[in-house]
Amino acid sequence: MQEQTARLAQEGRLGSLPPILTFQSVVDFTVSTRAIVTALYALLPENGSDLVLFDLNRCAKFGQLLRTASGNALARLLPPPPPPYRISVIANTSSDSSEVAERVTEAGATEETSRDLGLNYPPGVFSLSHVALPFPLNDSLYGLEPTAEENFGVNLGAVAPRGERGTLIVSLDALLRMSSNPFFPYVIARIEEGIRKDGPGENKGGGAAPASRKTELLKNEPSLKPRTQVIPWRWPEHGGEPALYRRQGRSLALCRRNP
Repeated sequence: MQEQTARLAQEGRLGSLPPILTFQSVVDFTVSTRAIVTALYALLPENGSDLVLFDLNRCAKFGQLLRTASGNALARLLPPPPPPYRISVIANTSSDSSEVAERVTEAGATEETSRDLGLNYPPGVFSLSHVALPFPLNDSLYGLEPTAEENFGVNLGAVAPRGERGTLIVSLDALLRMSSNPFFPYVIARIEEGIRKDGPGENKGGGAAPASRKTELLKNEPSLKPRTQVIPWRWPEHGGEPALYRRQGRSLALCRRNP
């Protein structure tokens, strides 16, 4: 995929690509956040794409336990202003507060705007993780504050094991990894906002474009075709209302609400 994207960019064939919205933890053991910035977003046309980065919890006092490289990760990732795409950073409002704000640098801008989100990093959590992003805090299996709606026998996101290493069948690393997202309401709101804004065949960065042009890359590159599945889902943030979500790989996107 990375080689194909680079080749298409060199050939000038990314112009019809629709805007991309990415949610990414600044520290990610599975996917290289730097590669997302340098090998994907750096190649995109100015089409209204948005990169959302979740910073470390600067309020968590881990002192010398925190790697220096992790603490400086955000500063090393961000491109110099003005960026060719929108950058949204979810970060603490201050180093003494667990509350977070959205800090936005619009495409082509040099100034940053900020708005409080009314969301907090939970106590003891120093960062998000790759697996945490698509799960709310009250997920019955992966949530830090699981509900009792479903019983999986164990709440993987809420256990705090203490004991001797080698006793459990899973590593303590896996159990201590953050597996739910305290900012999940923000993620859903941003996805819904994008669905409402983007009308049929609309390309925010390059004006109106027929839907057929948007799929031209996928038609010409069969290996880039997404595996898409539409599934019913209910999120507590929607008041229990049924909704249709599109699953693409391991990602979820809201298609529409059921009437």
